[in-house]
Amino acid sequence: MFVGRDKELETLERIYNQSGFQVVIVSGARGVGKTALVEEFCKRRENIFFMASYESGLKNLLNFSIMVRKHYNDEDKTPFQFWKTALSYVSEKSNGKRIIVVLDNFTNLSDRNLAFTSSLKSFAEKEGRESNIMLILSSSDVNFCRSFIIGDNCDSRLVYASLFLDQIKEDDVNNFTMNVEKPKMLKFSADEVVLRQGEVNKDMYKIVSGNAVCYFNYGTDEELVIGNLKDGNTFGEYSLLTDEPEIYTVVAFSDLLVLRIGRSEFEKFITLNASNSIEIMKNMSRMLHVMKVNIDMLNGEKEA
Repeated sequence: MFVGRDKELETLERIYNQSGFQVVIVSGARGVGKTALVEEFCKRRENIFFMASYESGLKNLLNFSIMVRKHYNDEDKTPFQFWKTALSYVSEKSNGKRIIVVLDNFTNLSDRNLAFTSSLKSFAEKEGRESNIMLILSSSDVNFCRSFIIGDNCDSRLVYASLFLDQIKEDDVNNFTMNVEKPKMLKFSADEVVLRQGEVNKDMYKIVSGNAVCYFNYGTDEELVIGNLKDGNTFGEYSLLTDEPEIYTVVAFSDLLVLRIGRSEFEKFITLNASNSIEIMKNMSRMLHVMKVNIDMLNGEKEA
């Protein structure tokens, strides 16, 4: 599901259809749909999508090296020493074909590893001239992204384009349809409970924008975080399909917009949106795994 980013997608499409090396900044507050936008754009296009973690620059470069070599089925496990070297490798392997390289949460790279910017500039000035890489740098730190573009630490000519995302407009939501009867869009604020463990639920939900957290035993001494939910993820299937009480609680982490699908609409929704079946199965599998872990823990306590 994708809502209200047609202009941004068109911009990325225009850049992609050009040749050469380009750096594109995608920024906006947490939960506005940056990752969803880039993932939607990358569909059916060759891409390497790396999410930087809050670790050392060398650790991120090591993880990126593993991902890149795996992408090209390279048996050589040697990590790249510099980001410039890694990008040069991608450029060489792509052999002139267009490829998208995404560095999500790239603030972690530039903030914790000052060599990243200089390495990127060096690549752009040399190997980048013959490269056909579209490099997308995404971050929720809007101020940092602006300083990265116009500040002293970066040559402004390095950034080909920048997209700063706002919240999805109300008109985009109102004009959106999912080919189901009377779909309902619901909004939740951060820390608001969307779904509560122990209650029978007759609806399934799919996240349009924002993030949520899934808990087991929410609000108790035995509270456990099951996982994080983002754009495109579903929840509520268990109770909808079994008529049993929910086995987890879902709480909005940021401003959250969800599509609610009732029982009468569920079959038609799945028929017309077949890709959601995989997401639903993945979600239920995660829940079954959590249940198994808790059962094993309980049995262990009884044996003790």
